[in-house]
Amino acid sequence: MYEGKTVLRLLKLKNPWGKAGWVGPWSQGAKEWTTYPRVAEELAGERGDETFFWMWEQDFYDNLNTLYVCRMFKEPWQCTRSKGKWLREDLTLPVPRPSTAMGAPSSKNPSAWLQNPQFLLYVEQKTSCFIYLSQHDTRVRSDTKDWKPNHYRNAIGFVVVKAAALEAKGARARSSDLVAMSGFRRDRDVATPFTLNLNPKDSPYVVIPMTFEPEKEGGFMLNIWHKSPVLVRGGERVRVVEVPAEAVEEQDEWGDMAPEDKFPDDDAIQGDTGGRAARGGDEERPADAAPAVGASSAARAPARAATGADGAGASGDLASALVTLVTELGPKLNPEQRKALAEALGVA
Repeated sequence: MYEGKTVLRLLKLKNPWGKAGWVGPWSQGAKEWTTYPRVAEELAGERGDETFFWMWEQDFYDNLNTLYVCRMFKEPWQCTRSKGKWLREDLTLPVPRPSTAMGAPSSKNPSAWLQNPQFLLYVEQKTSCFIYLSQHDTRVRSDTKDWKPNHYRNAIGFVVVKAAALEAKGARARSSDLVAMSGFRRDRDVATPFTLNLNPKDSPYVVIPMTFEPEKEGGFMLNIWHKSPVLVRGGERVRVVEVPAEAVEEQDEWGDMAPEDKFPDDDAIQGDTGGRAARGGDEERPADAAPAVGASSAARAPARAATGADGAGASGDLASALVTLVTELGPKLNPEQRKALAEALGVA
């Protein structure tokens, strides 16, 4: 806009909350509306109210440090949403509950991350897909004692991988085997950095939501936008072969899983959604954020009862029951519990 020979670069910004607002230059009642009468006349009726306001362009750069882009989906896009929870282990329940809050890949327990909730995503035709993971919006008051507005305790993220690749590689899976990954943020939402193109020949896909740190409970919503119909089955785990931590090769690291370096005023950020961030300094990793990744559960062995004379059938039934017990219970136990079970069965 112009006032004589003066060029005025103004930005009109919406204020969807209708609370507080900008009180600097070009705000409602500011002196600039008198200093620049031509602009005031041209913007008559649009000086701002509780829903929008004006700013100098430079004030915009000087006072705001975060810009969110809201992607709007139109037909034929549709959304499939699934709820889930990360829960800690609870052995006091009538049916003991294994932990589903195992965190990101870690060298301390390389197979643990696959014990997070898993969602199978089936497609029957090629489709574009956009996925984002959300947690409780802390702007909305919560009854929890540690609730603070705009404060998120959990850094959340997720990965997308082909089920066939997960079954084949298990603990040997690396970031290069993933279809997509979101990075981790202490925020309401995290998303894939690009639109995915899903193919029926690679179906099903596995989406694994997780918190960055283990043992962090909380609820989440998995939101999948797609152009063609998809089927989402929640909470199912892909069975993969158990591999000892020491057998996992230390190559093709999960570098993008670790938190990125942060600016001093960027404490809320725990990762980056678009690969390696171009920031100075050495990368910092928690001690347990290493590239090794493990399998989630033991292979499912067929239970066959041996038959024969002198009670061979009974011993076969016992062996069958033991095999079933180990294969069904094993994936839900941590390494110490598995060792104790093996000792009790005399197979340690």
